[in-house]
Amino acid sequence: ARQAVASGELDCTAELIRADASNLRGVVASGSSDFVVSTFLFCVCPEHLISPTLDEIARVMKPGASFRLADIQYSESPGGRRVQEFFAPYVEAVFGARFDGKVRQKLAEHKLLKVTRQVALKSDTHWMIEGVRI
Repeated sequence: ARQAVASGELDCTAELIRADASNLRGVVASGSSDFVVSTFLFCVCPEHLISPTLDEIARVMKPGASFRLADIQYSESPGGRRVQEFFAPYVEAVFGARFDGKVRQKLAEHKLLKVTRQVALKSDTHWMIEGVRI
């Protein structure tokens, strides 16, 4: 992306930030982002930090800005869920990830972030969630 911007192929700027997503104050200004992308952040985010992290996403976004999140959750299929439950301790120990998928529920309750589209990418376990900042 940086090469495409530098060469003039893209008419935008992108900044990759490594920081505590639940507290971006001092790192990202309020209302400064047109688009936020999060890839599998919430499956490694402790449940008590999901709402503060969504609040930070909303804070840094301009009104009308878009977001796209990728997340993983337990399957609703009994067979798929059994497989995930079998591997869950390994996945959490090695990757720090869980399948409990609370971000979709928390987004539905959020006052500033509105989900406009949810697409299952892999059966009913991997999700792309798109939306806007109200």
